[in-house]
Amino acid sequence: MSAVRGLAPTTIVRHVSYYRGTPELIAYLRPAAERLTAVAAAIAQLQRTSGPDATPAEISQRALYEALGGQVPYTDIRLCMLFLPTPEAQET
Repeated sequence: MSAVRGLAPTTIVRHVSYYRGTPELIAYLRPAAERLTAVAAAIAQLQRTSGPDATPAEISQRALYEALGGQVPYTDIRLCMLFLPTPEAQET
């Protein structure tokens, strides 16, 4: 999609992020369950080391990339973040 539009993949993910509240519109972009699980586990690990009040949004993408051993590209990390539950969603 990014090549067709002449945009960087990160720009596409940023644009898609505006639809986070309507997952049915972006469901076709949902990463594989294994990838989502790996990113969620890395977030949980970093939250434990960052302190009890750290939210996923406060964890740097570089820290996530490094926690994942450099095996998950930044664009995939950003995409996974769109499909993982937010603390606000877990409270309701």
